[in-house]
Amino acid sequence: MKSIFLILIAVVVSSCTTLSKEDCQTMNWNERGKSDALKGKTSKVFADYTQTCSKHGITVNQDEYARGRVRGLRLFCTYENGQQFGREGESYNGVCPQKLETEFFKGYRIGKREYEIEQKEKELERRKQELEEQEAKLKSRQAILSSLNAKQCTFNSDCTIEGD
Repeated sequence: MKSIFLILIAVVVSSCTTLSKEDCQTMNWNERGKSDALKGKTSKVFADYTQTCSKHGITVNQDEYARGRVRGLRLFCTYENGQQFGREGESYNGVCPQKLETEFFKGYRIGKREYEIEQKEKELERRKQELEEQEAKLKSRQAILSSLNAKQCTFNSDCTIEGD
């Protein structure tokens, strides 16, 4: 059981970084750093790239990646982007530099709250639909029961009339 668990972890971890040998050779590390920063990824992904590419015998350009990451974080760590990031339900992983984080986080909190409200509204709507479906089923069952309980008399002998 432990070995299955370890294999699953290895598959999940290795699937996070799917760089081929060609990717490692041709990668514009500056653009990759910027792209990762714009997605709010932590710098830990660079360690994954390094490990993956080293398996192919290729060294990644850490300086270029870092330069691109700095450019990307300047664009990512804004109030507006924080609000959008939160509105999309994304989790913030503390990637913004301290001097940019305050504004980003103000927007992020607002966006995240909007996202949570939207999710609660969706859940309420889903529950409302479920209740409406259950109510329709109950009404259908009640109609069937009442039709079964209604006695139709063809002859006087078919019905028992109290008091006669």
